Amino acid sequence: MKRSEQQKKQHKRKADAITEKEWEEGDDFKNATAKSEALKATMNTIEQRTGKSVARVRQLMTSISTKLNRSIDGFDSEFVFDRSKQTDAMKVMFARAKSCLESITTNNITTNSARLLTGITAVFLPNTEQSTASLRTCCGALGLNRQAKYAEEGLKNRKEHDAYVALKGSEIKAGDTVTCIDGYGVVKAISIDSITIELQPWSFDVAYEPASKARVRRFEPQLDRYERQRRSDTTPIEWIHTIEHFHRKHNCTSPNRKDIAIRRHPTYPRQQQRAPRIYRYESWNEIWGAFKRQHSAIAARIMNDKYINIMETITEEGTSDNANDDLDEDEDVVNNANEDSSSDDVDSSNVDDSDKQTLHKIERILEIMNQPYKYDMCMKCVCIPDGGKLEDAKFACVEGNCPLCGMDKLWSNGVRRKILKKQNTIMRRRSGYTN
Repeated sequence: MKRSEQQKKQHKRKADAITEKEWEEGDDFKNATAKSEALKATMNTIEQRTGKSVARVRQLMTSISTKLNRSIDGFDSEFVFDRSKQTDAMKVMFARAKSCLESITTNNITTNSARLLTGITAVFLPNTEQSTASLRTCCGALGLNRQAKYAEEGLKNRKEHDAYVALKGSEIKAGDTVTCIDGYGVVKAISIDSITIELQPWSFDVAYEPASKARVRRFEPQLDRYERQRRSDTTPIEWIHTIEHFHRKHNCTSPNRKDIAIRRHPTYPRQQQRAPRIYRYESWNEIWGAFKRQHSAIAARIMNDKYINIMETITEEGTSDNANDDLDEDEDVVNNANEDSSSDDVDSSNVDDSDKQTLHKIERILEIMNQPYKYDMCMKCVCIPDGGKLEDAKFACVEGNCPLCGMDKLWSNGVRRKILKKQNTIMRRRSGYTN
């Protein structure tokens, strides 16, 4: 008895020493017998402790792997219970997706990249309320930032999608968001024979009779929906109100209730917007010139680089220090219309000033008549800046009231009489008549 007690104490001291000992590299088993005995002892312990339950073995081995990885520095072990081709394929796909996400997150995230990350977050990240996996562990495995906006939007989109899945099979009622043949919207009224939907984004009501004509189904939320906040450097709302007020003031709204303008949505043509028709009696260039003179500060900031120099002369009150610095396209049009040709084929030393003007007008008439198209002929008859279109012409030029352009300005003031007199003289000489 004494000897057995001493052996037990020795075994206990050895076990305690091994337990307190730090992990080291050590040596392999000396022979196969030692390895076999260690394996048998380990298997006996596992069988006794788990009662040969497969579920307990899986749970226990996973915990053993975690314990070993934490206790031994640089040790990485993993127990795989279901080794199949599908598992291998999932690992390859996961590694490829992780490398792609690392490339996206390290660069500047654009709107399209943010939408992609939002969709991935919504698909892969688990619901912490229904799963034991932590959000930090999953985001670290995928290389995602759990505090980023796309992660928050992705989780919110997934909640909305889960709510949509839970409503599958239920009846559609008033107030539900649905999709139909003409887009998406909110159900305002529904019955057996008809359904009324407020289509978005223009809040346009459409009634379908019978209800089956609408082809209604419940609206499925997007998993990759990502909306950025309105930028702070956009056009201020005060400027927009000023521009709208100026536009209403310089254009006439039709008082006739039946005189309305209809605009259709580019994506959902069934949706319409109706408003009283507005008549414009000035070209856009004329309206823009008047706006620049009245609101020079706003015009200087919203126009292109041509007007950047005006921004330097704007005072705190929003007015220009030097009114002569304002650029007016109307002056450019007048200057272009008053340019005269510097080359003459006819020797002008023997003719007076009136003949010079007549020759210049004749050249202008020939230039107009030699145009290949009627559109080009009309372009030459009105005041239009370089690079402009016929739609940019002033109403005064189109109506013939401009003092600088028009066919009547070239053909009048004695030009017709001089041409006809010379032709008559030539015709008489050819026919044998003399003055």
